[in-house]
Amino acid sequence: LTEEFRKLQDRALPFPVELARQILEEEFGRPIGELFASFDDTPIAAGSIAQIHRATLRGGDRVAVKVQRPNLERVMETDLDILRGLATLAEEHIAEIRNYAPRKLVEEFARSLKGERDFRRETASVKKFRALHAGRPGLVVPFVREELCSRRVLTEQFIEGVKVDGAEAVSRLAGTGRGKDLALL
Repeated sequence: LTEEFRKLQDRALPFPVELARQILEEEFGRPIGELFASFDDTPIAAGSIAQIHRATLRGGDRVAVKVQRPNLERVMETDLDILRGLATLAEEHIAEIRNYAPRKLVEEFARSLKGERDFRRETASVKKFRALHAGRPGLVVPFVREELCSRRVLTEQFIEGVKVDGAEAVSRLAGTGRGKDLALL
């Protein structure tokens, strides 16, 4: 499972930057040049739900801009319909699986995914986490730029880091005397 989830994170192809720019302009009703001092067209990450671009705000703050994949809701609903059909078939034809209630599991999964599609929920969660842990030594929580957050966009402070499975990068960073700055992403 870990390897399969890593594929979702590391092997998702980015979508065209023109679509990311279109989504940003649709969400905020202004051209990119008015939203950001600079916007990097090359995504730094792409996943199954969104991709992330670096940008700089007018005041000079560096931010990460998470833009939801185009047509995500339609794709997810299609996938969920397939899962619902498979769950129904399994319940109807495999007696041993009925006790696990596959249809109920799929519906619970669908409810969970619905929350993932609305970045306003993630925005609220980051803000709440930041408030709960304000002033905690050794913990850095990115600030959220609410004026640049919406259902399909999340904009927050850009923080340099390395992935938890990047052992070489972690060792290199720890060896620089910046061990106190080490964060696992």
